[in-house]
Amino acid sequence: MQKPCGNGRCRVQRGVGTYIVTEVTLLVKVKGLRISFAIATTEELPEARRRKCIRELFKMAAGMGYDGLELHISDPRMADASFLKELAVSHGLEIPAIGTGPTYTSHGISLLSGPSVRKRAVDRLQEYIKLAGDLEAVVIVGLIRGRLSGGRFTRYRAWKTIQDCLSRSARVAEQNGVTLAIEPINRYETDLINTVAEALKMASDIDSESVKIMADTFHMNIEEASIADSLRQSGGRLAHFHVADSNRLAPGKGHLDFASIISELKGIDYAGYLSAEILPKPSVEQAFLDTIQYLKPLMTSES
Repeated sequence: MQKPCGNGRCRVQRGVGTYIVTEVTLLVKVKGLRISFAIATTEELPEARRRKCIRELFKMAAGMGYDGLELHISDPRMADASFLKELAVSHGLEIPAIGTGPTYTSHGISLLSGPSVRKRAVDRLQEYIKLAGDLEAVVIVGLIRGRLSGGRFTRYRAWKTIQDCLSRSARVAEQNGVTLAIEPINRYETDLINTVAEALKMASDIDSESVKIMADTFHMNIEEASIADSLRQSGGRLAHFHVADSNRLAPGKGHLDFASIISELKGIDYAGYLSAEILPKPSVEQAFLDTIQYLKPLMTSES
């Protein structure tokens, strides 16, 4: 899904279509409310237009009182770390995480591609890591893993291939002081590492302090027998956390029990971000407002 451009009203010609808002990510820090939202940095756009759009996003986020922007980047080689750091510092914002999914969704490059494309995926992931080192961000490892469909791999061989690719990338992460967060994704979007237990198993097989996991309530609602039990199981390996209600709207718009979820996070001493990756409906501004109004009382509750 695409991320917002500008304040949600920025419409930029991109190929035969129009770049529009389809998903927003808000970040809320458990200890002290910190909020941000994810944007696509649109490396495919001309540089001047891309920078203008990103500047608008940083300005808008700062003006509305947000604390950071999570960047979903399709090609880290084209991302200007100095430009992004300067924008973040000048607006008093953080860049808490980098999403790698566009490498797969936009370019079809994954860890389960054929050998030559797989090498490009590993090289791309290591470029994300180096960028994240400059920006002090977590690197999310989700859809860049790819899919089993096509018959290229057995499940066992696919697992070992991803393990090998991430083990090599973990060494680069260690050198750059970066955390890789393996994201379990539901069965309708990928067919390997769907649950928290599977993500923990992959992290354990890689055996690197730089490799942890993240979780997403939208995916957990589909795959986990118990969100609370899965969070307890994750323990100290949980490095990042996405929230969205059962319908991918803002928390409170579906049937998930976020009071108990936040209580469980506090119970395992999770001190990272809650990233509400949601559809911006009925509008970007209203999605922001709905999320803040619903989550803030839960975040500040003593329970």
